[in-house]
Amino acid sequence: MNNNRNHFNLDKSRNRSSRQAQFFLWAYRVWVNDSVIFKPFANIILFFYRTIGVAIETKSIGGGLRMPHLNGIYIHPGAVIGENCTILQQVTIGANEHRIDHEKAAKIGDRVYIGAGAKIIGDIVIGDDVRIGANAVVTKNIPAGMTVVGYNKVLKLKAERPGVI
Repeated sequence: MNNNRNHFNLDKSRNRSSRQAQFFLWAYRVWVNDSVIFKPFANIILFFYRTIGVAIETKSIGGGLRMPHLNGIYIHPGAVIGENCTILQQVTIGANEHRIDHEKAAKIGDRVYIGAGAKIIGDIVIGDDVRIGANAVVTKNIPAGMTVVGYNKVLKLKAERPGVI
């Protein structure tokens, strides 16, 4: 994973949800970089998005993050997200509140696809090129290149097209 986490390659598509995600990511980038001039405006935008259920509290997100639908996304402050990841709606990346180390959250590798409604809970490591299916619950480490469905069920599947998640 790349340590430079202050840039985003915004999606070039023109649909409404993509524009909303770009607007949100612009405000998030201003908040992360502590831009003095735009910070009050960014705080207002982020407050609005929190009211519709988007709370991204981490400052460790790699470039190329793609969020096609901003609805009900929560990312814990202790989470680390790699480069070129896709996060769909209703995803939670959080800590396990029942553990002593409940302040730690997942470290997600590069090019990870997280399907709608997925829950990633606890201080775990998700490898590069992992696909997490819709409504999956992940509470253990996942090696690179795997697919996860259901409750921690890991499938050893090859991508249908190389280089495509």
